[in-house]
Amino acid sequence: MEMEQGVISQTALDQLVCSEQSQMLKALIPYTSSQSQQFLALYAKLTELQNTLALFRGAQNDVQICSMKEKTDPLEMLEDIRQFSYGKSRQQLNQIKDMLVMLQLLKTISE
Repeated sequence: MEMEQGVISQTALDQLVCSEQSQMLKALIPYTSSQSQQFLALYAKLTELQNTLALFRGAQNDVQICSMKEKTDPLEMLEDIRQFSYGKSRQQLNQIKDMLVMLQLLKTISE
């Protein structure tokens, strides 16, 4: 029986610079000796740094895709950021989102 593939929540940047292997390597770290942990963590982060530098060397990169839109939707941006927040930060983002929705509603009513 085949296992269903799960999706790991990652930012757009992480999706571009992290590989499945680096994620598995980072998941392995708590199960190794402290000396190995330092080496594996440093190796994983250096690999991500190399991938990040390579990504931004190009004239146009995939990270800029949202900034190329004529008009960025603040609600869409907040929702993307909110996925990676928790606790007090998430509550604050929810409040900001609620205020933006209310402002859009007021704008629509006044038009």
